[in-house]
Amino acid sequence: MAPPSSVAEAVPAFAVVIPTRNAGAFAAPMLAALQAQTARPLEVVVIDSDSSDGTPQHFLNAGCRVYPIPVGEFDHGGTRNLGTSLADARAELLVFLTQDAVPAGPDAFARLLAPFADPMLAMAYGRQLPRPQAGPIERHARLFNYGSTSATRHLPQARALGIKAVFVSNSFAAYRRSIWRELGGFASPMIMGEDQVFATRALLAGWSVAYAAEAEVVHSHGYTLL
Repeated sequence: MAPPSSVAEAVPAFAVVIPTRNAGAFAAPMLAALQAQTARPLEVVVIDSDSSDGTPQHFLNAGCRVYPIPVGEFDHGGTRNLGTSLADARAELLVFLTQDAVPAGPDAFARLLAPFADPMLAMAYGRQLPRPQAGPIERHARLFNYGSTSATRHLPQARALGIKAVFVSNSFAAYRRSIWRELGGFASPMIMGEDQVFATRALLAGWSVAYAAEAEVVHSHGYTLL
């Protein structure tokens, strides 16, 4: 276990939720990164959608709580709502990761959760760095969307940002559970964008949303034009 750092000392109780499907290739680096965190979650909840590559066992062996669902029941909003309902009731904050978003340093969680010292903060999301093997287009997408400057958004000032006012990502994000509950959780069914719908609701309700550039994960995709 990594020693605590000053960044992690004031972090409220939190849990981590990770939806998975055939995540075996990412299990080892993900579990190593989770174990190295200076801010330690109450538990890690994995919602697994019919993996056939041994994913559940990897996470079970590491002490995570694994809840299986049929792949046909997966929904970006609904599955994360399920994970939140299963997470330790003592967790004031919920951290969401995708299976291929690997924390880039031992203070990733602590830095993501630090902005919650602001009681008006509903959610925060972190910086995504390109994979080492990423090509130019893949790198540009991460650098364009995830800059090096942290910022907190709230209305009415955020309106000047246009669509960027509600740009967030559940690949690496944290939510204040009480506000998440107050706003009805994630919209469901959702094939994508449940995080941005929540951010919109939060801003309209008077809460704020933060981008924590110091909190980093390695996460990018080499999509083709097609």
